[in-house]
Amino acid sequence: MLYKLNLSKIQEQLDMLRVCYSMASGLQLGSQGTMERFAVERAAHLAVECMIDVGNTIIDDFIMRDPGGYLDIVDIMEDEQVIQSSVGSVWKQWILLRDRLVRHYTAVQASELAVFTEQCEMMIQFDHQVQTFLQAEREKGNIE
Repeated sequence: MLYKLNLSKIQEQLDMLRVCYSMASGLQLGSQGTMERFAVERAAHLAVECMIDVGNTIIDDFIMRDPGGYLDIVDIMEDEQVIQSSVGSVWKQWILLRDRLVRHYTAVQASELAVFTEQCEMMIQFDHQVQTFLQAEREKGNIE
């Protein structure tokens, strides 16, 4: 089956994910000030949004099953072998962190943000795995 993917949209989202990685990997939590904390919070929030958007685009364009929520997007991406479960498990933790950053932002602890910065290499793994999946689909002739 030939799928029409919005590859430029996916690439734009992955480009922003790389920006989030650059920010998160360059910031050290500990003796950070308010600006650094805000930067880490924004990088974490945006990284999750980018990953969700990439997941939604792939799920929609490849006509995969409909997700019931953000965590289901991860399950679908794992089931369809777009990403590995090691990436999926970290992504699920980040989705929960995103919820706290959006809904319970006054309760987010520095330790939660530190875990995000320690795991930020996962963004590069996600990017690579998505690119590998898309290349394989291209080689199969499944993408216009």
